[in-house]
Amino acid sequence: MIFGILFGFVLLLGGVVGYYASSLNSFFNTISVENKQEVQKELDLHLDEVKPFSVLLLGEDLAQDDTSRTDTIIVATVNPTEKSVKMVSIPRDTLVHTEDGITEKINAMYTIGGIEKIKEEVEKLLDIPISFYSILDFKGLIKLVDAVGGVNIHSNMEFTVQNSQEKADAIKIKKGPQKLNGEEALGYARMRQQDPEGVFGRQARQEEVIKALIKELVSPKMFTHFDEILDAIAPHLKTNVKGDQMLKIAANYMSAANSIESLSLTGEGEMTYFPHYGLNVYVFLPHEEVLRDISKQLKEHLELGADYVHPLNEGRESWEVDHENIEVPEQSSGYYDPPAQNNTQNYYQPSGGQSEAQSEGLLTPEASGQAQAGDPPIE
Repeated sequence: MIFGILFGFVLLLGGVVGYYASSLNSFFNTISVENKQEVQKELDLHLDEVKPFSVLLLGEDLAQDDTSRTDTIIVATVNPTEKSVKMVSIPRDTLVHTEDGITEKINAMYTIGGIEKIKEEVEKLLDIPISFYSILDFKGLIKLVDAVGGVNIHSNMEFTVQNSQEKADAIKIKKGPQKLNGEEALGYARMRQQDPEGVFGRQARQEEVIKALIKELVSPKMFTHFDEILDAIAPHLKTNVKGDQMLKIAANYMSAANSIESLSLTGEGEMTYFPHYGLNVYVFLPHEEVLRDISKQLKEHLELGADYVHPLNEGRESWEVDHENIEVPEQSSGYYDPPAQNNTQNYYQPSGGQSEAQSEGLLTPEASGQAQAGDPPIE
């Protein structure tokens, strides 16, 4: 979605309407998922009145059993009056407890119930409505970065990481400024194990790649690669924005891309026993005071009013889940994704020192439990 918005920004910035606007309109009408009629009318009215809107950005990957999972979850709010964008990353391990009795990591919600399920849980978590969504799989990211000629980033550390084919150490990132191709950008955005900041370091790199893409997409050279870019991402992008909505966004919201602020959702990690895995699983619990502050900022940015409560949260005393008294179903469509690579030992006590979670200060040794490692995650 945010990449699509940028296509529209570029059209207006360059004063180009004819062929490019027609191509953009046709492109979004082709890939767009149908909204319910009442939802469609509400979104159209929202854009006609040039009100702020929110968008859920998902990076999709396939687990080893071919189930879809969303390893990147970002919410952005766009305010045309303030001419700004606020962006917050939600850790994929965030624990959620749904109204229908499912307890899982938030990125499993897409596997369990598709876009509507994960959208619902994100709305509950942040206590804001989500207007639009966009799902870009990682192959699409590779092709998009290559189509714009690469992205410029500044790495604060040197590391190697596997590529999209899971070949170990295939990608080498040096410390300092450099230009990355699609495979390298994906590896840079996904690496977590070697980063002393863990999941937060990965979130920062993902946002850095997005901002670097934005810079490339608003550059004049984008016009020479316009059709190539659309062709590259078409098979890999799903969204609920329509072509005419995209053109309205391009006409009225383009200046917001000039100011993008990243908000940090901090929290703590702990082990939670999931009977459907038969294991203690690492989960992320946001700090409630930080979560409330971010929610407040997003509500203000969306001009919702201080007393706004999302309908899904009406009647709830707190956003916090009573993690000690919830019941986990015996079966789940989720998947097990431990945060360690060693698959022969207790994964919170890998050979050679502390686990990732312990070294990040997220877990005490006593909290680690006796879970045995499963399949290592894709980095």
